[in-house]
Amino acid sequence: MTTPQTVFQVLSSFERTFSSGILCEDHLTECHLQLAWFEHLIPATLRAADGRVVEVIQTGWWNRESGPDFKGAAIRVDGGPVVKGDIEFHLDAAGWSQHGHEHDPHYNQVVLHIALRGERIITTAAGETIPHVALEGQLPELFHGIASVLPKHCCGSHPSSKPGRCAHEIVNLSQESLRELLRGAGVFRLMQKSARITRQIRRDGPEQALWEMLAETLGYKENRVPFRLVSRNVPYKLIRVCEQSRRDALLFGGAGLLPSSEITTWDDEARHYAAGLWEEWWRLQQTSSLEEITVAEWRFCQTRPSNHPHRRLAALSSIAPHLGELRDLFGRGEFAQAARVISFLNHPFFLRHHALHARPSSRVQALIGTDRIREMIINVGAPWWLAMGGEALEVLSSIRPSAENAATRLAAERFMGPCARFYKPTSALEQQGLLHIYHSYCSKDSGNCSLCTVPEFVKREAA
Repeated sequence: MTTPQTVFQVLSSFERTFSSGILCEDHLTECHLQLAWFEHLIPATLRAADGRVVEVIQTGWWNRESGPDFKGAAIRVDGGPVVKGDIEFHLDAAGWSQHGHEHDPHYNQVVLHIALRGERIITTAAGETIPHVALEGQLPELFHGIASVLPKHCCGSHPSSKPGRCAHEIVNLSQESLRELLRGAGVFRLMQKSARITRQIRRDGPEQALWEMLAETLGYKENRVPFRLVSRNVPYKLIRVCEQSRRDALLFGGAGLLPSSEITTWDDEARHYAAGLWEEWWRLQQTSSLEEITVAEWRFCQTRPSNHPHRRLAALSSIAPHLGELRDLFGRGEFAQAARVISFLNHPFFLRHHALHARPSSRVQALIGTDRIREMIINVGAPWWLAMGGEALEVLSSIRPSAENAATRLAAERFMGPCARFYKPTSALEQQGLLHIYHSYCSKDSGNCSLCTVPEFVKREAA
């Protein structure tokens, strides 16, 4: 396992034994560059290829999933205003184009490109030109030779984020004080969600508001936005009276996910189902002005088969006939019954397929699993009930927290530092509080915690 201590031990030996300044590139990977960035081994002031000076205010958090390598970073170029965004690394500057990032809208928030070597003009899919830094000639002597000592795959065991200032104060908090602090933040997050629901009900009506919220939850973090767009382009009032085949055609067509090429390699059942969707979608387009969202909006990488967007769209289609029932159950706080309704959703094709092109599975799999149903209760059901005047706080305190994921790990690492290893939330309310602190403060920070007021609050609580 590579730990920060291992890195510094290695570098200390370099300081004593390496003086040639020769970088061994035989074993160097992008991960080594990312590790050096994470450990602050790359200078905080760099010279861009065009001569501008780039000052690193905040290195960001290490993204282990698809997308840019570091997110939530902050830089200043030539003494200008602080710019917040993502950072991408490559061994060679040409990697930006070779990996297709210049055409990928998911990289539009990149504000700095760093490569070991090479000069290149870096542009995003939005047409923005961003600073590019070539590290050759700018690396401290300690970094030279790192690749020959560190293991080839050095990223997996590292945390995603450096601890924030709060972590230094949390060690002085009792466990119960920490949990009480998080529950208080959870209450605030729940009230915010409830207020959002109230505003949306006033604007769009209860059915459309619930339709959009359930769609967003089915999108997971990778596809929240496209699912929200689909639920608006295909509103509930249009879909509620339709049969399953027409609902599917509306959603898949509106999502821009119907196949655009030959499907001769698909099995008979998949070809028949997809052809039916196309035929229905073509007829619907002749009589209405339905819009499609672009395929570029969707993310398919690192998505488990059971969570494929095709399958989640089918789940949304199957929810439509039960939306009124779910609205009433949420409004009365009958979450166990709502969970049963969702768990028994049916679909003639997707109970045995994870995507349009997939071969059938040998067994039936629920459209929406237990963990996702819990997420729907926590993020939609509980705040909906609170908006209707219910006692949602007590219920959320009794619901088990969601399964640990990248977001909760990142939040704990940033807020608690080393203490995160020993912390386990006892309720959904507590977990929601941790997420509230991270999303409302840590993820919006562009001053490396220097401007944040939360550490002082934690310090007062620990006094």
